Amino acid sequence: MNAEVGDVADAAKSGLWSQRRMLMLTRFGVLGVCAASICIALFLGLWGGNSVLAQVQDAIGKVATASYTVTHTTGEHQELTWTVKVLGGGLCRVEQPNGIYLIFDVKGKRIMEVDPHESKVRITQNVPVPRNFDVISTLSNVKALAVERQPMLPNREIDGKNATGIIIEENGVQFDVWIDPATHLPLEMRRRGTPNRENASPVAETWSDFHFDEPLDKSLFAFEVPRGFAVDTRQSPAPAKRNTPSYGFGPEGRKTKAPSPTLHDN
Repeated sequence: MNAEVGDVADAAKSGLWSQRRMLMLTRFGVLGVCAASICIALFLGLWGGNSVLAQVQDAIGKVATASYTVTHTTGEHQELTWTVKVLGGGLCRVEQPNGIYLIFDVKGKRIMEVDPHESKVRITQNVPVPRNFDVISTLSNVKALAVERQPMLPNREIDGKNATGIIIEENGVQFDVWIDPATHLPLEMRRRGTPNRENASPVAETWSDFHFDEPLDKSLFAFEVPRGFAVDTRQSPAPAKRNTPSYGFGPEGRKTKAPSPTLHDN
């Protein structure tokens, strides 16, 4: 899931950090940052007839745990890096460089955000789950998600491995993906573009340092409020009804459909 320049505690309180935090939640979709489950949906949903992608499909389908980093850069700002851990298909933990962490409970449709600096917890309930988030719903709509042709990326050497490059697309956003030829699992994923709003800065994102099926401490995913922490519980607001999506980005900054309803910081 490279921290902000300056003191981490100060960064946690800055307006920039607050904006970047909300960008993470809104642009990725409420659950989009949990990339292992997203990867399953993407790979299983696209190009099933291709032998390379069929191997990826099979390998991803057997994954029980995953951990990785997401490095995010907006315009000229310094990088922010989140650490992400996924347990099974329903629990995800996102650790921010300022010490704040979030736990996503997909089946329970809820998110818990813990701020150790302020001894505060925010719980958001009834978080909408993207309709194509899980494997079954993705496969039930596989024809609609399939692409007409599969452009290939040049191979790259990553960690001493000659990784195979492919391009996948979900809700109009393209990912460059490099696959380990031995395990058929991702070694690195990249996406970039410009949000569809006035004076928006280009966004670049890299998912890397993947570790699959390594033991993870289940207590890291416990949806429990630390003792003595103040709790703010709220319901996820219903998304506003619009004729066209208000957010998304793709190549050349074209408008794309937002991947899921979003949270609002109020």
